[in-house]
Amino acid sequence: MASSKSGVEQVTGDATAVQPQQGEKSTASSMSIATTEPVEIIDITVDSDVDENTKNTPTTSDRFPKYVDCQDTLVELSFVRWLAGFRLECRKISSLVNTELYFGLFNLFCQNMEQENHDCKNKINKSGLVKNYLEQTMWFFRGYYKTIKKDKRDTLDVIYYDGMSSMVAHYIDLELMANQRFKENPSHIKISNKINTMLFVFLDQKLDYMFDSIFKLYYLFFSQVITNIESIMHPVCKKLLIEHPMPKKINFLSYMRYILCFKLWKRIINSSSAMDDSVKSKELKILTSRLSRLNVPNDFMSQHEKYNWPNWPNCHKLTMHSTEKQYSLQRDLKNVSLFLYDENLPLKKCYKDILDAGQRKDIPILLKPIIEQCKILRPDIFAISRKELLKNWLLGPVQKPWL
Repeated sequence: MASSKSGVEQVTGDATAVQPQQGEKSTASSMSIATTEPVEIIDITVDSDVDENTKNTPTTSDRFPKYVDCQDTLVELSFVRWLAGFRLECRKISSLVNTELYFGLFNLFCQNMEQENHDCKNKINKSGLVKNYLEQTMWFFRGYYKTIKKDKRDTLDVIYYDGMSSMVAHYIDLELMANQRFKENPSHIKISNKINTMLFVFLDQKLDYMFDSIFKLYYLFFSQVITNIESIMHPVCKKLLIEHPMPKKINFLSYMRYILCFKLWKRIINSSSAMDDSVKSKELKILTSRLSRLNVPNDFMSQHEKYNWPNWPNCHKLTMHSTEKQYSLQRDLKNVSLFLYDENLPLKKCYKDILDAGQRKDIPILLKPIIEQCKILRPDIFAISRKELLKNWLLGPVQKPWL
């Protein structure tokens, strides 16, 4: 135990702490990859998998103890060793103002986290570990972007917020899985509040991107392994749709996002095992009351006809019919919301239609000159394959220190 401190410093000292050296430019001096909250370190000597079929989850009633031993900390890093090399690069740019290198690293991290999050599927302890590292890095990216952002309508916003919405979605998935390590259900309100905080803070209350994060979730749409996920996500949807101010004027794509989120909220209420029928009825009344306040864009019909999405109902007819109601669009455009709300839509496919039609399609065009400049500035990172880069990072400053 006497050598614990030095061992940890060898692996995490330079790589994780993003603090500028004395005398460095103070532009980003306040930024740190460390979070304001203590990082919870959990036992991952044997990772516990959640069985998709039986949902048998080996858990304990108490949290796993925090490690203080160097060897255990190093074993943790064996899961995500590439992060040490990545954080070292973050340290190098933390005292600089370089937009190209920032977005190059930002894009690289988004790509790596996609795979890392996939590898965490149904793994309780690894999800908790990666979640902590992800949150720390998100704080770094957020602080740095606030420094380099030129104006309120920066053209590079779409890269940042689209990538950050994906990171928030990864974080929520990891949070949901990591909290399955309790024998007894943890406080759903606590988890919901944490998710809401991540959405509002990291996406700067930009509702379109907050909706995007929700619809990028894995466990909410493709897995039934998370127990009582409805109890966790219900307050999240409710806060987004009720507590967040509803705009008086809204564009077509934002409106369609609203519709899908209302439908998701309805699905969560109807499938919740924690609500009895009276509570469900009350929540659905709140939902429909809020839905009635959603203003339909004046150009809805022309925009809907323009996109002509195959997964959406045909709304360009003068009269629309649902299973129980008839809506005359010529007489009253506001009935569009009720019609779409009653329709049985494939939510994920419909949301993909929205993402494909939005500014997301411009990201490759915006990134191309940035990556080309990064190849000139740092060919050792951006002029080689991703596989080769990760290999170099694995064999870099943290080369097998745990053996």
